[in-house]
Amino acid sequence: MLFVLREMSENGKVFGRTKIQKMVFLVQHKRGRGYSGNPRFLDYDFVLYYYGPFSSELFEDLERLVSAGYLRESFDPISVCVVYELTEKGLRAIGKNLEPEFERHVREIVEEYNRYTPTELAKRIESELGLDPLLKHDLFGKSMRTVIFAVRRRLSYRG
Repeated sequence: MLFVLREMSENGKVFGRTKIQKMVFLVQHKRGRGYSGNPRFLDYDFVLYYYGPFSSELFEDLERLVSAGYLRESFDPISVCVVYELTEKGLRAIGKNLEPEFERHVREIVEEYNRYTPTELAKRIESELGLDPLLKHDLFGKSMRTVIFAVRRRLSYRG
């Protein structure tokens, strides 16, 4: 996850837990050229929540990384969100045993999606999945695997 955070960072900082949640979901969910997903690097269980995919495991990992000294956490009153900054220890821990395909995949996701706000990201994910508000309401709190399956099943009935 530290590699994802480094790639997302702007001037060494990553703004907002919500954005981190969405970006990590996209890294896991979307498969890029030559990258079919490797749970050795990221394997979080996401559920559908108010602002799209959410993982309590990911949230806890962020807290552990702060406690272990890999990340510094602060609050930005201007953007009104939590800000994470990789420490020297965190930067040194990156890059050990990462597959080049994984690194390329993360960079592609960051290049395509990092410019969006957390709200825009949530809407974009819902749109890309084909998740309308009624279905989102019905599937609230369900695993994203269940959500994706339900959307695909629904689309196959229409087609």
